[in-house]
Amino acid sequence: MLFVFLAAGIQCVAAEDIAPTVVINGIPVEFDVPPVIENGRTLIPVRAVSEKLEYDVFWDEVNSRVEIINGDEKLELFVGKQGYLKNGEEKQMDVAATITNGRTLVPLRLIAEEFGCTVRWLPEEFTAEIVKHETVTVTNAKEFLEAIGSYKRIILKDGEYNLSKVEERLSSDKLATLETFDGNEYMIFEATELIIEGAPGETATIVVEPRYANVLTFMYCDNITLKNITAGHTIEPGFCLGGVLKFEDSADVSVDNCRLYGCGTYGITTVNSVGLNVTNTEIYECTYGLVEIIQSQDVFFDKCIFRDSKEFSMFSISDSSNVGIYNSTVKNNESGEYSSLINSYNSQKVHFKNCEFKNNSYLEFAPDNVYFENCEGVPN
Repeated sequence: MLFVFLAAGIQCVAAEDIAPTVVINGIPVEFDVPPVIENGRTLIPVRAVSEKLEYDVFWDEVNSRVEIINGDEKLELFVGKQGYLKNGEEKQMDVAATITNGRTLVPLRLIAEEFGCTVRWLPEEFTAEIVKHETVTVTNAKEFLEAIGSYKRIILKDGEYNLSKVEERLSSDKLATLETFDGNEYMIFEATELIIEGAPGETATIVVEPRYANVLTFMYCDNITLKNITAGHTIEPGFCLGGVLKFEDSADVSVDNCRLYGCGTYGITTVNSVGLNVTNTEIYECTYGLVEIIQSQDVFFDKCIFRDSKEFSMFSISDSSNVGIYNSTVKNNESGEYSSLINSYNSQKVHFKNCEFKNNSYLEFAPDNVYFENCEGVPN
């Protein structure tokens, strides 16, 4: 009997009895010949999956070769051989293509990832999940808002994207407009697999004008990525209730290489959410604090700069667990005469590691339930 050992933990599955499920953007793929597991790799009938991904497939019977074409890109795989060609370049894969019941089976991860898709193995569900994003390049705020949706990769070209300047109130199945005291706020809801990123080497800035509006709010969203963008408010610091990025009832969020600034209340607010990873990001000039974490779990910051903000606790953490700030700098912040620099009310596993604190003012530094490891500038 053939057993499969899964990377997430040792789990035994009778491969001849249970075929793995394959889903593409949440929709299961039906096969006349089921996928199989060989040497820990999922092999799938190439035509069924390729055509669902809108690739063209050609079979060369003379050379036992399958050709898969996606636009200008081409894969050539040879039955029984581990060598293959990507746009004419020779490469190697772990498992050779094979023929079963008249269908050519090829490694699923290979054909998906070579064409820019994401593949995840879900061991508890014995499922291979393929995510294919539709890429949309935008140049203004209206185009950006109209592009919001699931399984989208939105690339923002250089420039300012003032959401408050969009004259019509846009809405869709994933976008809503909320009224605030001094203007409108856009909320992205129930979106999955959404990537918003600035074009490489360019500066894309997303702004709003109302003091009471968050720049971007995400609610009931999952697998969200923001990358290479600047976001903030157009007006000078003052009394306000809107922050920069807010994630509520959301999961698996990534923020990388971003610059988030006030006058918003906080650079990032997360409420009742799980899995937020912020890397290489700068948060500054906010009017309440830097980060607000409420009833959330698994929230991590790495290689970030937190600076030049004031008023209340810079890190306001409540009813949360497993919060980590690593390899980061916290400087030139003012918590005011009644606030601690770090507040962790009713929270567990709040950890600062390899961080530097300098030129900050506060009533007290942090409560006893915050753990510091190898940090500079922490009071004795």
